[in-house]
Amino acid sequence: MTTTTNLISPSVARIRSLQPAHRLLKADRIAQMNGRYIGLKRDESLAFNLDAQETSIAVSEIGKFSRPDKRRIIAVLGESGAGKTTALFEHISQRPAMLPYVDDDGNEFDPVLSFTNPSPNTPLLFALEGLHALKFPIRKKMQENEAWQVFRDALKARRVHWVFVDEAQHAIDTANVIEITKIANAFKNLVQMPDWPVRLILAGVEPLGSFLTIKQLTNRHTVVHFEKMKDAVGIATIQHAAKTIITEHASLKTALHDDPEFIHRLAHAGEHDFGTVTQIIRAATENAIWDDDAVVTDEHFKKAYSHFSGCGPLDNIFSVAHWSEITPRLAKLREADRLWQKEHPRHAKVLGL
Repeated sequence: MTTTTNLISPSVARIRSLQPAHRLLKADRIAQMNGRYIGLKRDESLAFNLDAQETSIAVSEIGKFSRPDKRRIIAVLGESGAGKTTALFEHISQRPAMLPYVDDDGNEFDPVLSFTNPSPNTPLLFALEGLHALKFPIRKKMQENEAWQVFRDALKARRVHWVFVDEAQHAIDTANVIEITKIANAFKNLVQMPDWPVRLILAGVEPLGSFLTIKQLTNRHTVVHFEKMKDAVGIATIQHAAKTIITEHASLKTALHDDPEFIHRLAHAGEHDFGTVTQIIRAATENAIWDDDAVVTDEHFKKAYSHFSGCGPLDNIFSVAHWSEITPRLAKLREADRLWQKEHPRHAKVLGL
């Protein structure tokens, strides 16, 4: 099993050529496993909203339909590790209207601009980051209103119809009231440009949800929630993911998905976030592939979680009896960390410790 190399850069191709054949075969197998996607019920809502955006652009220049529904922003909300970014890139990759294309003159365009919003941020830095993602030449010093005008003009010049902003909460989580109002107005103006239809896709955690309640945006967005996998349906989903990844995506065997306690350990280890859970499953399966094992066992998960979390033997959720009492994000802490917390209580409080 090999991966096509005709689109690989010369520098990467060189590194591939230096790998032992058996190692490269396993690496390609793991890459193919990691590239598979597991769709959930929430994907139906995401697809519906993307359909609506696509259609609204398609009719944006047709007479009486020139003023489509105001809801031109999709917000995907969920905690870190919920799988928001992976889902959005998967959906984008499956939509011909959102893929790069070459026009009749041989010019290549990508209708989707995606970038991760930096933190800390301001309305000016947001516009500059967008221009940077477009690889658009800019002067070192620009005023805020000028930067946004150049950004809007650049979107039209590069034929961009969708702007996908990951970690969108960074636009406002360190902003003051005036800056929050400015960014809300900027988003509103971006999606109602009179001469070029642009739609926004925002992915993030709180305070993004709170930000969207601002008056300028209330009637201009729809929300898709990526909830935690905590109820019976969520646990069943995790069980299905474990079986699918191991047996279908990796073509290995396992009986772990039929062990209720194991599935609850897995859910807890991933803090009930689907994206994190699938990362742990894939890491364990990767261990089995590297070890030439045909069956994925709990030992592979113990090893994977140890590397994944940085935990010690007494805090490994897959091996200890008191696993339900362990807070996964704190498993990496050692005695020196706890001593520091005692000496810096205010810092510890900010870090949620």
